[in-house]
Amino acid sequence: MLLITLLAIPLMLVTGQIAYGGPNPGPPVGMHLSGPAIVGTITITSTAYGWILANFQGHCKGQPVTIVSTPIPLDITSVTEEILEGYNLSYIGPPGCRSDFGGELILINTVTKFTQFGDDMITADAVILFAVP
Repeated sequence: MLLITLLAIPLMLVTGQIAYGGPNPGPPVGMHLSGPAIVGTITITSTAYGWILANFQGHCKGQPVTIVSTPIPLDITSVTEEILEGYNLSYIGPPGCRSDFGGELILINTVTKFTQFGDDMITADAVILFAVP
């Protein structure tokens, strides 16, 4: 039973990264990026386990938007502006932005003012767009 548990935990971590987004060169095949744009600031912090959490505060169509990630298995020292651009945030598009209910695939399109504060925190201005067919 212990062996099954030890094997299942890493598998859950790998599938969790796939299910909840990850680095991508852009939208999936057959899709393109579209608005309305979600514009704001992303703050990335390091967890006690060496992973990161991303918290985005911004606006879409004049309405406040907050997007919080699940823990992401990346070390904060490996996060760069290039890694953030094109990052797939999965199906967590905010309600009232592109549709009434939300849940669309969203990606970080543009990152500016990228600032790293040691090994603890990163802030950057970001534009998030929707992946649509």
